[in-house]
Amino acid sequence: MQRAKSHRRHRATHLGLTVALLGLVMVLTAAPSPVKAAGGGCETLSGWDAAAGSYISASRYRFCGETEIPLPVRIERYLSPGVWETVASGTGDVVYNCSGSSFNRYRIPFVTGEFEILCS
Repeated sequence: MQRAKSHRRHRATHLGLTVALLGLVMVLTAAPSPVKAAGGGCETLSGWDAAAGSYISASRYRFCGETEIPLPVRIERYLSPGVWETVASGTGDVVYNCSGSSFNRYRIPFVTGEFEILCS
């Protein structure tokens, strides 16, 4: 009887850890659209997407209750150390359409760090 209780307790602990890890994996895989808390009961949502040889898109919005506020967003291409060229800018959503002839380094300030993609 004692062994059966111990086995059940072990299975329950294992199940709890599995559920917790699954929840962590689900949170980590949602990274393309991170949610960042902002002051005053508002939250800022930002995200980006890219397809090699086709486009890079980015978005930034602040939500305060039912109010949606588009925020400035830009996509920048690396030219040389300390020099970045803005290839697309706007508020809310922007898209940079490109071809896939060579690798370039890009960044999207306040959304993601640097990344490389076939896009020129």
